[in-house]
Amino acid sequence: MRKRQSRRWLWMSLAILLLACLMVLNLVTSRRATAGQGGGGLIALLTSPDFVVASLVAMTPLLLAALGGLFNELAGVLNLALEAIMLCGALAAYMGALAGHSPWVGLLAAIVVGMLIALVHAWFSVTLRVDQIVSAVGLNLFALAATAYVFRLRFGNVSQFPSAPGFGALSFPLLSSLPYIGPAFFQLNALVYIALALVPLTWFVLYRTTWGLALRAVGEKPLAATTVGIDVQRVRYLALLVCGALAGAGGAALVSASGVNAFQENMSAGRGYVAFAAIVFGRWHPLGILLGVLLFGFGDALQIRLQAYGVNVPYQLLETLPYVITLLALMLLMRNARGPAASGQPYSNEGARSLLKGASSREEDVEQATPAMTGAILELRRIVKRFPGVVANDHVTLAIRAGEIHALLGENGAGKTTLMNIVYGLYRPDEGHILVEGRRVQIRTPREAMQLGIGMVHQHFMLIPALSILENIVLGTKPERSPLLDLRQAERRIAQLSRSLGLEVSPYERVQHLTLGQQQKVEIMKALYRGARLLILDEPTAVLTPQESEELFALLRRLRAEGVTIIFISHKLKEVMAISDRVTVMRLGRVVRTLETRQATLPELARLMVGRAVALTVVKEEAARMGEVRLRLEQVQARGGNGREALRGISLELRAGEIHGLAGVDGNGQSELLEVLMGLRRVEAGRILFEGRDITALDTAARLDLALAHIPEDRQRQGLILELSVAENMVLDVFDHPPYARYGWRRFGAVVARAQQLMVTFDVRAPSPLTPMRHLSGGNQQKAVLARALGREPRLLIAMQPTRGLDVGAIAYVHRRIVEARDRGCAVLLISSDLDEILALSDRISVIYEGRILETLPAEAVDLTHLGLLMAGTRPEQAQPPQPQPQWLVSGDWPVT
Repeated sequence: MRKRQSRRWLWMSLAILLLACLMVLNLVTSRRATAGQGGGGLIALLTSPDFVVASLVAMTPLLLAALGGLFNELAGVLNLALEAIMLCGALAAYMGALAGHSPWVGLLAAIVVGMLIALVHAWFSVTLRVDQIVSAVGLNLFALAATAYVFRLRFGNVSQFPSAPGFGALSFPLLSSLPYIGPAFFQLNALVYIALALVPLTWFVLYRTTWGLALRAVGEKPLAATTVGIDVQRVRYLALLVCGALAGAGGAALVSASGVNAFQENMSAGRGYVAFAAIVFGRWHPLGILLGVLLFGFGDALQIRLQAYGVNVPYQLLETLPYVITLLALMLLMRNARGPAASGQPYSNEGARSLLKGASSREEDVEQATPAMTGAILELRRIVKRFPGVVANDHVTLAIRAGEIHALLGENGAGKTTLMNIVYGLYRPDEGHILVEGRRVQIRTPREAMQLGIGMVHQHFMLIPALSILENIVLGTKPERSPLLDLRQAERRIAQLSRSLGLEVSPYERVQHLTLGQQQKVEIMKALYRGARLLILDEPTAVLTPQESEELFALLRRLRAEGVTIIFISHKLKEVMAISDRVTVMRLGRVVRTLETRQATLPELARLMVGRAVALTVVKEEAARMGEVRLRLEQVQARGGNGREALRGISLELRAGEIHGLAGVDGNGQSELLEVLMGLRRVEAGRILFEGRDITALDTAARLDLALAHIPEDRQRQGLILELSVAENMVLDVFDHPPYARYGWRRFGAVVARAQQLMVTFDVRAPSPLTPMRHLSGGNQQKAVLARALGREPRLLIAMQPTRGLDVGAIAYVHRRIVEARDRGCAVLLISSDLDEILALSDRISVIYEGRILETLPAEAVDLTHLGLLMAGTRPEQAQPPQPQPQWLVSGDWPVT
């Protein structure tokens, strides 16, 4: 509501500003016209053909540069060097026209020089990965100095410079003679018509060609484009070359628009930045850009025409009018609109390195791996992959039989995903080799993997949210006949795949509107469309409800029956037992053992995963009678980082002495809820009551003083400062409180003593309290976070994904500590996407979906089917008649598939 009101005030301010300016101008020009100093009032001025022509000529350089900038913006490159390209292009156009005695020679020179400047920018920012803002500023300064030097060197310090041949006005025999329309629109120079023609042409290239689809994919999600075989670097280079050509032509248009067809030092005068503003103003669309540059053309023409009325003082003030209007418009538009190059890290070289989560330190007891077999569809022989400071894959040998579902089991950091990224061409092995159907191959890119019949569905889906299902599936495939984007032919085959996979949505539906389960089916369709015979699925159930998981398993069994081989990467024991024919266990980068699933047991697999016997269940006594309401949320609303509603009227109660589980698929408001509770995100509406006290307006420090504590979602990014010592991290929440500080001075002895106590109590294993936190394993880092949160005996604990990334043994330890906190009377809000964790620990369970609490149930009354429907946003009364629960979900009798 507040945001809506602020936007309304901004629009009103913009309208009032425009109205006031027009009223002043109308008053001034009317008086001047009456006094004989002008040809009429403001209306006559704005509607005259000369004014229309002047506006179109003034906007042409900006339109050409902005259309060029649009290409690299949509490719995910932030190019602020438009200023340099336009300035250098203007000098090249002037000198080329003089030397060649033709403006067309000048235009060609401007295009060539513009492409060269863009190529330099591409080399710095795309290849060398220099910060693009630094690269652009450097090029702008260089262009300013270089053009001035070359111009003076060539022409000296004469007061008048020769005029270059210019583009004359084109005449259309019939149209030019039409009253008003003829002189206004059909007697312009060629560059204006070229610029206007490029608007629909740009739209056609971006939205109707395969290269345009690849360009948009690279800008939206570069890693997803890489996984379908698109060369991200090549696409970005081409986008920058197009940008250079168009912005260079914009420089030529600057010379043409000068009126004397001559170059002036710094004649671009910020127009490169204006062109960039027009891209944002136009919402990254060619037609919107045209409207944006017309605004600036209008302003430039208005300045010139007002001189005829002798308006001198207001003229200086009105010079800034287009910029003020654009600033206000951007304040309105940018709140909900961000282009690809403004999202996240636009100019980083997003490669496959981001897939690596990091591996743990080495262990010594690894059993002998199963030797390779003949007749396998895929063989990996002694694969080694090293990263700085870690060996992610250590002489891995593995064989996959044709037509089987082969599970790759291991904890986070075991090397599973890295190994499969090598198979899919995202990484190259440092040692070893790969055989596909008995033939030794080198897989250097995902495109080569797809050509060998290998497809991969990543844990974090590699789909472009802004594109349709159809566009995502055909993305990266080579057109059969022409570079134009013909989706009709692909639609028929995709419709067949969609029916076979049970995806009953329009192929033209945008991916961002699909559920996560539907998105996963699109990923599988994308692989099958490319002819995948070996399908790799990385943690495929991480974001699925129980029903969606069972649908996926049924689909995988059908694919296996059709001859598709499947590698199923997981760290969940039950899933592996339920779906696989064979299972290979990895630990610390090595293959521990491969065995038939029907011969395996859960305790055995757990032991192989962590190297020791572990307890798979937590003994949790039934909660004593719950105490008073410790925390109450009343219709709490909040927005996420993208400005959209993340929490939509959440009401929830937590009582002392209970673990209240919050179940839901990731991305439904869980992160925002934790931030709201800890004072890290502003509440838009509603109240938060802690022990009856309204704490909605309190900051994080004040809430910590009230004995609230939390375990953040990501221990390394949100919970710890890895460069600080273990001791310093242990007291981060109370570092300025006695006895750890007094009068602003740290008491280091007290800090170390506290850390030693917590390390013993919570079994944090480190050489000393002074060891930097980055040197601890993931499990010990999580224990440190847990120790800090529970060491103060909080009255409310918010635990967000408390066991993510931990091995089986560490999970049991964390669970036991959370239960002990509950038994001491702490109210615990357990937020987890792991249903097993929620069901094992919770006394009551609430389900969150799209920022709303759909239902709260006692844990003993929870039905898995009921819970899964709620997680998918469907209430049981709205669902189809319930199907019997799969036996493997409710018993220990794992099916043999």
